Amino acid sequence: MNPWLNISVINVKSTNNKELFMLLQKVNNDSDTLIVPIASLVIEHDSKSGLFIESLDTTGLFEPRHLQTFYVQAFIVFVVSLSNPEYLETFSHPKSELVFLKSSPTKKILTPKKLLKYWQNVFHMIYPNVMVHSNYYKTPVLFNSIDQFHFFDDDPKSKTEKVNIDDFLLILLQRRDFVKGGIIITVRNACLTAQNMVNYFVPNRKRILELSTYFGAFYTIENEIYDFLSRIRKEDYSTPVTASESIKKNVDIEHLLCAEIPLLREEELERIRDDPVVTLQPRKKK
Repeated sequence: MNPWLNISVINVKSTNNKELFMLLQKVNNDSDTLIVPIASLVIEHDSKSGLFIESLDTTGLFEPRHLQTFYVQAFIVFVVSLSNPEYLETFSHPKSELVFLKSSPTKKILTPKKLLKYWQNVFHMIYPNVMVHSNYYKTPVLFNSIDQFHFFDDDPKSKTEKVNIDDFLLILLQRRDFVKGGIIITVRNACLTAQNMVNYFVPNRKRILELSTYFGAFYTIENEIYDFLSRIRKEDYSTPVTASESIKKNVDIEHLLCAEIPLLREEELERIRDDPVVTLQPRKKK
């Protein structure tokens, strides 16, 4: 087997504070070469060096399939590293087919608890100070004042009354979207509970961080993000062939640059699992 994989990244930029990144894999199919979408990530910036991950979706078409979770995690780390934010947050909520509406039949959804753990692991790869707040699982609060939180357009905190921090966090848990959801936050610098996070173990952290350094080639498209997404959502991503044909309708693949990334060897990994495809529910504006 070839010890290298070929990947590319599309970056869709618009005039507002949001960006879309899409991970693509170049694969050989008989006599043809396919450009297959693997994952999409929508992020939102604020004016205070904060970053919010609005949505994540995958197709389940990565080859080899059982290694997809490692490369998607490396992709997330790469995208975040481009901004090097002081503050990073996401809202974890299991939901299928957010972008790739007709995706692989092997696509499965993580349970709320497993999805929270997934994001906690990813965030710990970026910074050691991570906070999880949900009805399923909680870690120590990172801050002692509500003013230390950042608030984003699609962030459930933005729809919650700003009272003292203890009441604020309690009110969040009463929201309907927290029945299966939760927020995960990490910060770059030391904070109130930094000393509690030092020994958190993330399987394969070193290998995933190394993979993230290979995501150097990407193609930028100037387009309104939700217009681009509306076109992407109309296509078929059930097989590598149909997914490749679908992406060609919306992206000029002749301008794509591919980077070589090493193929992980199973004997190098601390744990191999055929993880379900991960999706993150974007919140609708009210």
